[in-house]
Amino acid sequence: MKKLLRKRAREYHTDEDYVDKEFPEDPSSDDEKDEDSGVGDYGSSGSKILMRNLPDDPLGPILSAHKKLVAEKLAEEDSEQKRKGATKKHKHFSDEKGHTKPDNFLDAKEKFLISVATKEVVKLFNAVRHRVHKVALILLVPKMQKVMNGESIL
Repeated sequence: MKKLLRKRAREYHTDEDYVDKEFPEDPSSDDEKDEDSGVGDYGSSGSKILMRNLPDDPLGPILSAHKKLVAEKLAEEDSEQKRKGATKKHKHFSDEKGHTKPDNFLDAKEKFLISVATKEVVKLFNAVRHRVHKVALILLVPKMQKVMNGESIL
């Protein structure tokens, strides 16, 4: 089986270094042994595939003759996307050109500041109400005791 793969690789690739790297010579392998070996070959072939170091090419596995064409096509698509984005942005600005924001429009920061101020004012009023209530109780208790004792408040 390996001999067949090596033969096909030699026919496909003229570079012998590439063939030797992909299919290293194994003196203990025979065609009969490969056919009868069974499940163990799947594990070893899987580990060989996973352990192989491949170049990190963004274009992926492409024949070298077509790499330039693919790179040009990707660059063209990128420039087309940029052009579409620019036209969309220009169209949006031209649509918004005559529009004005209403007088009561508040941006996010102003809304946040208003909510914080409202919360703090509510805290202040609650503290004042609580303090007034305490003072009123302090002032009313002696008067109530006088009334209970039958004395005149005035």
